[in-house]
Amino acid sequence: LEVRPKIVLNSNTTKSYSDNLFKTSTDTLTRENEVENTNKAKGYELSANAKLTKKFKKKDRLLVLNYSLNQREDDADAILKSYNTYYSGVILPNDTINQKKENYNNKQVHNAKLVYTEPLTKKIKLEFEYVFNYNKSNQDKKALNFFNGEYSVNDSIFSNNFENTQLYNRAGLKFIYETKKIRFAIGSR
Repeated sequence: LEVRPKIVLNSNTTKSYSDNLFKTSTDTLTRENEVENTNKAKGYELSANAKLTKKFKKKDRLLVLNYSLNQREDDADAILKSYNTYYSGVILPNDTINQKKENYNNKQVHNAKLVYTEPLTKKIKLEFEYVFNYNKSNQDKKALNFFNGEYSVNDSIFSNNFENTQLYNRAGLKFIYETKKIRFAIGSR
């Protein structure tokens, strides 16, 4: 039996600022855009792999079982502030975006594979395979507009919540012809 666990913890904070000027081909300023972003994120990733190999008394008879688990979770909060100022005859009003972004992601994947090899003769083998996969993920994004001193108004255009679940089973059979110089396999999954 072989087992390999792994865990990764992460945390970061980023801040960015940009000031963009938009000009015509004659160098007339038409718009200025200032963007300020602040982001704080934390999360973890956990994975574990297990492999069991069983050899039998009969030569080339083999059973291999693999299982893997992957779990990931991330949580992030961000503040986006954007200021647009229009100049030079543009009839659009100046506008401001002041939003808090909340983002939560969670994903879990289970994968199992069983392979059994049965030798029929010295050169011919049959290989049976079964695969099971379960994948579940969730993504919840919220955009909250600033109102009356707090980020409290949900912006439904930029908010969403998705949940996905995938489950599949697969079985296969393979015919193998093998010598010291040649390996030929044909089968289906």
